Amino acid sequence: MGPEPELDLGSLARRWRTQGHRFLLIGRQAVVLYGAPVFSFDYDLWFPPQARRPVLSHLQDDLGCELSAAPDEPRPIVKVYSGGDRLDLFFVRALVNREGTELTFEDAWSRGEEQRAGDYAIRIPAIDDLITLKKMAATPRPKDEEDIRYLQVLKDLRSRGEGPREDPPK
Repeated sequence: MGPEPELDLGSLARRWRTQGHRFLLIGRQAVVLYGAPVFSFDYDLWFPPQARRPVLSHLQDDLGCELSAAPDEPRPIVKVYSGGDRLDLFFVRALVNREGTELTFEDAWSRGEEQRAGDYAIRIPAIDDLITLKKMAATPRPKDEEDIRYLQVLKDLRSRGEGPREDPPK
């Protein structure tokens, strides 16, 4: 048996979009697309619940990925592993952060924006929604607090017409 294949987010994103699945890149990778000079080695993606079975079945059956929960198990978050790659997939209608703010997938999707990530486009939440999502951990984490500060400064700059509005430089 050979090594597990590496996950190519661009190929996955293109396939899922072709199949009509909507999803948002959330977490630190989304902050990176807003231009933050930080690193993250996993991808967090938020799907509406109805995408669960087809997305997870493809990852498990077609690509041979290891899943933390079967496609028909009702867990809201599934970790996907292949080689050294990891995806954290969220299949929920809404999330509530530690401040009690609820964010629905539909609202985050409607306010989100497309960003270029290499050779593909991917949708990320609007800055305010990403800040809400960065407050999901029960207790504040230093990297989330750093990301929130960056996003708030970017939001303030944009409100004054000073911040970058287009894709960050490659």
